[in-house]
Amino acid sequence: MATKSSAAFTTVFLVVCLCMTSSILVQANLFVLNTLHGGIQAVLLDEICAWVILRKLQTTGVTSKMETRYRKSISTLDAHLVLRASIKEQRRNLVLVEARLYNAAGDLCTEALGQTSRDVFIESTACDMGNSLNLNRIK
Repeated sequence: MATKSSAAFTTVFLVVCLCMTSSILVQANLFVLNTLHGGIQAVLLDEICAWVILRKLQTTGVTSKMETRYRKSISTLDAHLVLRASIKEQRRNLVLVEARLYNAAGDLCTEALGQTSRDVFIESTACDMGNSLNLNRIK
């Protein structure tokens, strides 16, 4: 049975500043000049999905599947990136989160649909994780 909540329609914005050291930039240039590696993009999308679940559902989970679509390359010279994610659907203990990664110009570069198994941790552990981040203060 699918349930909808206000969290399903809430979008979380996160601006990520790229602070690359010259040694990391040199290593990145060995592959494709000034292009952010797809694995790094996937990690950012996975992380924003986890934050949406943590903030909106007040629980934690484990990503069980993530489909990523790379539409446009991202330059490591961009001053910042924008990540947007929202809960698309909830079924029992599964949460589908849609995430998008935009470059500094606002162009959609990468999108992902992540499936997370929530409530994997016992409630007290999830609460401890949330309290250590002072989530109650941020609401």
